[in-house]
Amino acid sequence: MSFLDDLQEIYEDVKKESKGLPDGEYVGVISKVTLKEDNQWRDGTVVPLLTLDLVVTEGEFEGVGIPNRFNLGGRDIKGIKTSLSVFLSAMSRIGLDTENLTIEETIEATADLVDTEVRFKVSPQKNNPEYKDVLIIESC
Repeated sequence: MSFLDDLQEIYEDVKKESKGLPDGEYVGVISKVTLKEDNQWRDGTVVPLLTLDLVVTEGEFEGVGIPNRFNLGGRDIKGIKTSLSVFLSAMSRIGLDTENLTIEETIEATADLVDTEVRFKVSPQKNNPEYKDVLIIESC
């Protein structure tokens, strides 16, 4: 994949988000799960990125989508633990039992989450309010 292909993917995500959803709670489905193993941060750190694409299924914003992204790593052990804790907490709220799964098995199991109905919250990021945080609250 070329640099422009990678940039196009990010560009499409930003376009979706810019139309986006106002802050609030929504009911929707997980429409797609993707893993980008070679995701690279601005400083060059390579951190796998798992994305759950959510699409609202009720109300005024029915059909509008927003990605819920999970970094599966970090710059140091503390960052990695924090990232994995956030990821595992979200998987638990969705109902994915990760107790006896390896990280690889857990990631593979996320593919089975497509079409799962969830309740989620959209809010401004604490450190960067022009961007949105997405928090899956529970499966429905």
